[in-house]
Amino acid sequence: MLTRAGVGLLGRGDPVAAETILREAADLLAIAGDALSRGITMHELGSAILDQGRAAEAEETFRRALVLAEEGGGSEDVLGPIREDLQKVKLSRSSSNRRSSRRST
Repeated sequence: MLTRAGVGLLGRGDPVAAETILREAADLLAIAGDALSRGITMHELGSAILDQGRAAEAEETFRRALVLAEEGGGSEDVLGPIREDLQKVKLSRSSSNRRSSRRST
């Protein structure tokens, strides 16, 4: 239920509030021991973090989401989008780092 609320806030353009709710949901799912649901929630949390411009933190969150979803036996329908978002943020950060290094030379 909290994950849905966080996704709703994210869809309404409020990634800060979404992050708060999704962190709470992830913590509760950790206590419950539900790795798959926690992985799905962490994926949404990564999106909320990325929407706030914190790419490095989003990348780490997507990595954790993928590990949890795999541990929970997630299907390709779950794992695929997490992998895609992880790849996108990695490419974006890599491209940004190259631009930064060119400016400093």
